[in-house]
Amino acid sequence: MKIDVYADIACPWCYIGHARLTTALAERDDIAPDVRWNPFQLQPDMPAGGRDWRAFAEEKFGGWERAQDMFERVEEAAEREGLAIRFDRMTTAPNTADAHRLVLWAEDAGDGSAPVGESPAERLAEHLYRSYFERGENVSTAEALLRAVEETGLDPDGARAVLEGDAFAEAVDESQQRAERLNIRGVPCTVFDERYAIAGAQPADKIHRAIEAAQGATETAENA
Repeated sequence: MKIDVYADIACPWCYIGHARLTTALAERDDIAPDVRWNPFQLQPDMPAGGRDWRAFAEEKFGGWERAQDMFERVEEAAEREGLAIRFDRMTTAPNTADAHRLVLWAEDAGDGSAPVGESPAERLAEHLYRSYFERGENVSTAEALLRAVEETGLDPDGARAVLEGDAFAEAVDESQQRAERLNIRGVPCTVFDERYAIAGAQPADKIHRAIEAAQGATETAENA
């Protein structure tokens, strides 16, 4: 089953959704999931080096106190999934274009044989989420991105070549445009077999129902 995940490295609910999807897929032995990363930048106009985190959060959430309330809810949701999100460690709201390019590069290097959650792209995406949300690193920078590549066990020279050129930049833009055509306005959004989509970081039971709905839609189309 082809599973398209529209997500952004700077989205905490995408990090939570990634964990929930990985858990749910590991519970299915009736499908062979092919999880594909689809870049979606929540802040496509973010400066290349990012912005001051507090100023960005105050602007986005209508003040620092309101932002704190949101942070607390997200941190609690993450903790229930075994994740640690630390908004207090963040200093920069990042531009994620280069992070997306590297995830697509890692996906291109995979052969599709890895178990659920273990493909090069999934491992790198998860590591970038941790770098940003747990360590507070500025994943706009080549330094942070290459550190994530090395710690994931991928080829740092290949990643450096991507960052020094424009490889996968067009694919990032195309994914953003495709999301707009599909009326995807926020992430995470997960599309199963191009037939059934769910928005948000949904729990396992809703993911299972979405898989079954996609399977049913596919069977109906094949028998038509």
